[in-house]
Amino acid sequence: MQIKHSDVTYAWQTLAAGAQKVARRVASAAAYAAAEGLQALSNKAFGSASTPRNAVLPKPPELHVPATPATPAEPEPDLPAWLTSPLPLYQQLSWIGTAPGDGNCFFHSAAEIAGREIADRLGLRDEAEVTPRLLRRHMADHLIGQYLQYNAIEKNPAQRNRLLRDQPHLVGLTLPETESKLDLHRADHQAKFVDAVGLENLDRCGFLTPDQKRHVYNIAEDRSWHFESCDLMPQLLASSLPGLRLAVVTPTDRELHVIGHGVDPVHIMFLDGLHYVPARA
Repeated sequence: MQIKHSDVTYAWQTLAAGAQKVARRVASAAAYAAAEGLQALSNKAFGSASTPRNAVLPKPPELHVPATPATPAEPEPDLPAWLTSPLPLYQQLSWIGTAPGDGNCFFHSAAEIAGREIADRLGLRDEAEVTPRLLRRHMADHLIGQYLQYNAIEKNPAQRNRLLRDQPHLVGLTLPETESKLDLHRADHQAKFVDAVGLENLDRCGFLTPDQKRHVYNIAEDRSWHFESCDLMPQLLASSLPGLRLAVVTPTDRELHVIGHGVDPVHIMFLDGLHYVPARA
C-alpha cells in the first residue's frame, strides 16, 4: 500500500489541533483553580461578597506569648569619690601622717592605722603593745612556718605552685638573698640571728636553707629595711594576720591595690620613696 504525502500532512495537522485543544482546556482549568483559590483566600481573610458588612466575624484564637522575665539591674558599686577621681590617689587622701625614719617606719605606720585591729587579732589587751619588735618577731615566725611548708612540698610542683599562687609574696622570698652580709658560720652573727628571730624558733630554723634564714633575719632584725625581703613586708603582714587589709599608695598610683582578703576596712599607708607614713582616705 502506498502512503500519500497528503495523508501524512493531514495526520500531523489533526494531532496538532488536538494538542492545542487539550492545552487550552488545561490552561482554562488552571486559571479557574487559581481564581477559586484566590477567592477562597480572600473570603477567609476578609469575608465573601455575601457576608453582611456589619457581620461579627469570629475572633482568631489568642496567641499566648510568655512574658520574658526582666533582668535585674546590677547594683552600682558604692565607691568613695576619691576612688573615681582622675587625680592621683595621694592628692585625695584626707590625712597623711608622719613616722620616724629609724628603719621601722612601716611598723610605726601599721600600728598607727591598724593598731587596734592588730592587737585584737594577736590577742593583746592594748594596742600600745603593737611595737615594731613585736610585729617583726610575729612576721618572722609566720615566715618560718611558710618556709617549712614550702620545703615539705618543694618536689611536688602542683602543691608548690598552689602555695605560691595563694601566697604570692613567697615567690620573692624563695629567691636567693644576695644583699645580706649575715654569715651564719660566725659566732657573733649566729648570736645576732638568735636575738632577732627568738630562741624558740631556733630549732625550726634548722630546717631552712641559708637563703631562707637570711630572709627571716632581714624581717626580724630591728631597723632592717633596705633588703629585698623588706619590700614585701606589707604582703607578709597581711598574710600573717588573715582578714587584715592594707593598701600602699605611692605618688604615681591612680588605682587602689588592696593587700589581703576580707571585709574589714582597708588601712592605708603612703609610701614616698622608701619611707612609709600612715594615711587616711
